[in-house]
Amino acid sequence: IKRYHWRHYFGGVAMVLLVVQLLSGIFLTLFYHPHLEEAYASVQYLYKDFSAAAWIRDS
Repeated sequence: IKRYHWRHYFGGVAMVLLVVQLLSGIFLTLFYHPHLEEAYASVQYLYKDFSAAAWIRDS
């Protein structure tokens, strides 16, 4: 079994981070409204109804 150097894992880590960013972007696109009148209400909706929304919003 060939052992790989720790730098060989950067591609996989980058792919995982890209997928997380894409999924969080899709999630926010569906539920967040950036309009001035609706922004605060949509953030409150995310915090109250989704347990992981704060983590997704801050990522």
